[in-house]
Amino acid sequence: MLNILLAIDYITSLENQTKQQRHDYENQRLKLADLEAKMHEMSQQMRNMQQSQGSFPPPPNVLPQSPLAYGSHFNNHIDGSKEPARTLPPLMNNNSMQGIQYSEDRR
Repeated sequence: MLNILLAIDYITSLENQTKQQRHDYENQRLKLADLEAKMHEMSQQMRNMQQSQGSFPPPPNVLPQSPLAYGSHFNNHIDGSKEPARTLPPLMNNNSMQGIQYSEDRR
């Protein structure tokens, strides 16, 4: 008789576990379906936005600064300035720089 009661309790616990698993599975399935619907809606919105804007983003309001203009305060004024370009003197034997003259007494 004890074995029969234990078997009934065991079967009842298995049935309860099965019910709980089915309930959990159904909840997960509903969540997944909801997420898929949201993803589909978002992809439609993105497609609509891309079609309305075209394939390229709208142009900026200002023109970007040319990379050549960066550091213009280091320019040696070759681009039409009246001052001649300054270069480094050639290396001499024994690394001496005798006879080097700078314009306008600049050093």
